[in-house]
Amino acid sequence: MSNKNYELSVSFNGLSKSELISLVAFFERWGWCSNVGASGFVGYYVDGDGSFHPKIEMMHNSLEDMGLTQKRFDELKKRAEVLPEDQRTCRYAFDPDWVSNSLQKAIEI
Repeated sequence: MSNKNYELSVSFNGLSKSELISLVAFFERWGWCSNVGASGFVGYYVDGDGSFHPKIEMMHNSLEDMGLTQKRFDELKKRAEVLPEDQRTCRYAFDPDWVSNSLQKAIEI
């Protein structure tokens, strides 16, 4: 992966007050991990059959800017999913190559 910086903007519309507060806490935790150099999974419970139904819009660099085709982009998104066999608990990693290599080494041991 290159050292170029990319940008992602995410907009949530239709959140309840408690959902907004918990999402702020979630993103603040990401920021804290980044600032202190901590590693770990940070998750957010989505009650999709309950009250959590915000409209989510994302804007990011173009695939061309990232040097990716749509097919490769989709493949990398799938590789970013950690332990996907559990359909109710999806976890994602910032470095899919590291996670894939670590899981492969664990399987080999």
